[in-house]
Amino acid sequence: MKQLYLKKTIALAVAGAIVLTGCTGARAAEEKVPRPAQEIVEETVKDKISTDKTVYVITDADGNTQKVMATDRLVEAFGEQKDDNKDFVMTDIDGKEIVYGGSYNSAVPVGVKIFYTLDGEEIDGAQLEGKTGHVKIRIEYVNNAYETRNIRGRTQNVYVPFAMISGVVLDGDVFSDITVKNAKIIENDGKTIVAGIGMPGLSESLDIKDADNSLDYIEIEANAKNFKLDNIYTAATAVSLEDIKTGKVKNKLNDLYGSMDELNDAMAKLTDGSDKLYNGTVTLKNGSYELYTGLNTLASNNNTLNGGAETVFNTLLSTVATQVRGSGLQIPDLTIGNYQEVLKATIASLDKDAVYATAEKEVRAVIQSQYMEQIVQAVTDTVRANVRMQVRAAVNERYTQQITQLVTENVEANTETVKQQVTLAVKANVERAVKQSVLESKGLTEEMYAALDSRTKAAIDAAIEGATEQQMRTEEIKATIDEKTEEQKQLLISQNVQEQLEAKRDEIDAVIESKTEEQMSSDEVKRIIEENVDAQVDAQVENYIANSPEIQEKFAQARRGIVQLQGALAQLDSYNQFYTGLKTYTRSVRTARDGAKKIADGSAELSDGARELSDGIKKLNDEGIQKLINTVNTEIRGSQDRFNAVKSIAEDYYVFDDVAGEKAQNVKYIFTTQSTKY
Repeated sequence: MKQLYLKKTIALAVAGAIVLTGCTGARAAEEKVPRPAQEIVEETVKDKISTDKTVYVITDADGNTQKVMATDRLVEAFGEQKDDNKDFVMTDIDGKEIVYGGSYNSAVPVGVKIFYTLDGEEIDGAQLEGKTGHVKIRIEYVNNAYETRNIRGRTQNVYVPFAMISGVVLDGDVFSDITVKNAKIIENDGKTIVAGIGMPGLSESLDIKDADNSLDYIEIEANAKNFKLDNIYTAATAVSLEDIKTGKVKNKLNDLYGSMDELNDAMAKLTDGSDKLYNGTVTLKNGSYELYTGLNTLASNNNTLNGGAETVFNTLLSTVATQVRGSGLQIPDLTIGNYQEVLKATIASLDKDAVYATAEKEVRAVIQSQYMEQIVQAVTDTVRANVRMQVRAAVNERYTQQITQLVTENVEANTETVKQQVTLAVKANVERAVKQSVLESKGLTEEMYAALDSRTKAAIDAAIEGATEQQMRTEEIKATIDEKTEEQKQLLISQNVQEQLEAKRDEIDAVIESKTEEQMSSDEVKRIIEENVDAQVDAQVENYIANSPEIQEKFAQARRGIVQLQGALAQLDSYNQFYTGLKTYTRSVRTARDGAKKIADGSAELSDGARELSDGIKKLNDEGIQKLINTVNTEIRGSQDRFNAVKSIAEDYYVFDDVAGEKAQNVKYIFTTQSTKY
């Protein structure tokens, strides 16, 4: 069975990797600036045709659920429902709320919880951004889909087998010395990809005790510098075990086990039923007499009971009001009729948004009255510098173009002069080369040539001159002269342009300053300055609020006040429910007393007969049936019971409380845990 389980795990890892790759998409890979996980997933989901049945769960950095979305195909399976008493909010891919009356655990039976430590101290994921130190990230898989089964005399939880695979990318500039537990490390282009797969609850279901290879979590440890983390993705799907074949022998054993189980279940139900019948009759007899006596007493004291409950209620209201005022909050006197309205209004006034709005208004007023001039000046200076840089580039380009055009025209007009100078230089080079060639052909050096008589030298010079003229008439030399002429012209243009630009430097600088001031006076630049001033004021306000101990203490006081008031409201609501019910109850006591007397008289006779039936059934079960069952269970049944239990619950488990009629294997879950950057 263990080999079978390992093979199944490998297959699930491959399938999970495919699901996870499909979740992120090409769009996320192209993002240069990371966005919140909720935004990425919502965009990805909307881009899909939604032909599959998938639930997308957006969580914060610690794994707490922020939003649940279902694809169109799954929403259609719900049908027309009218039950609005849902424990949580689910939406379709367009953000429209789905009418679903089930519990959260039936819709999203699995989940992730993420825990962080920094240098050995626990820390919330949202607080890790920018921190440096030794970091541990533990991703725990949660499986809420289980049934409590009794296997071989021991009660244990049997979980629906879900395969869950998680993936996270670790930036090589941030993380080093990375180690993992129950996961694998993949290096790719300067980044480290950590992938881990788990099947939460399976170890407990199969009674596998191996702490070093847990299927319920993965851990990542690393040294972090300026901590930042991309989103963590987890894909989950239920595993069907119905295709696993156990062979003819196991089939025969299962037949035997089934027979024993059926016999045991029948006897257990029969024994349990007879015990319950007898105990129930005893309880009924005793309880009915006690009920009659109690109801008779209560009926005679209804007015006293109701009056006392009202006195307790008023005392509780007064105590709550005193405690709330003692914490610094001002509220009017509380009554049975007004306490809900008063406490709910006070809670609303302490909402974080309301407290923040008040603090933001006060801080903004101080900044605008005391620091506005400095902010405006700083923004204006920055904008002026940017404008001057743009103007300088434009003015320099315009002057360069104008001067270049004039210089080019002048140089082009003197092309022949330039060409003559180039021709002379080329001819001199050609003449030197020809002379050297002629002398070498005659076996002469320069010294020997200089020592020749004038007649011989004149003959050699004539040969050199003739060869030189011949070379000058070749196409190659002509092309060289044209090429050198163009090079000389371009050099002259470049030199003259730079000289004239330098000569006009003061004029250019004056134009730059004039154009800069002209731009600074334009409506567009004024608008830019105004927008940047507003942005600076907003940033100063947010920074002050975030770093002001006084304001942060106000937020803390508001949070404490909300907790106190919510607790008080819940306490009063609970007593109000009791108080209202008590009034209804006391009106019914007198009628119930008369019925209790009749029940008490008949229950005594029923109890005697149930006792005889229970004793006989127990004797048959203890002395006969259990001996046979215990023999089969002790000698044959082993770990197969646990495997069969897992297989059974996997085959019979439906998500969404059977509302959508969806087998668990038909639905995929994609968890996207938001980066600590948000």
